[in-house]
Amino acid sequence: MRRLLGAALLAAGLLAGCHSHDHEHAEVPEHHADRESPFGPDDAEAQAAGQAIYDAQCATCHGVEGMGDGELAASLDPVPSDFTMGHADSWTDPYLYYRIADGPDGGPDGTSMPAFADTLSEAEIWQVIAYSRTLAGQ
Repeated sequence: MRRLLGAALLAAGLLAGCHSHDHEHAEVPEHHADRESPFGPDDAEAQAAGQAIYDAQCATCHGVEGMGDGELAASLDPVPSDFTMGHADSWTDPYLYYRIADGPDGGPDGTSMPAFADTLSEAEIWQVIAYSRTLAGQ
């Protein structure tokens, strides 16, 4: 039994170490918790609009293909999220909305991502989320 428990703990530790970001993710505050995207998962129009916004506002850090390898990525700590990794598909819409809208206030990880609530409309934030979901293969 001890061997099994030890093996399970080791496996959990190794899996945790495979995560590309070893920081905590913030809990979504109550005022964002019930947010729902007005766009369906296959809304090509929203995805195209989101891609244009992403290319202009996000690719410099997150990379053209969303791999966290934009031209500024190496100078940032923590490095920008890689939307193509498996963990990205576990991010809820309210969480993504929160992080994009609130920027560094959207978590304890010391990110240098700016807040976009004053730059992008609510619809534009949802469009960016719709596009980012395509990068994760969702």
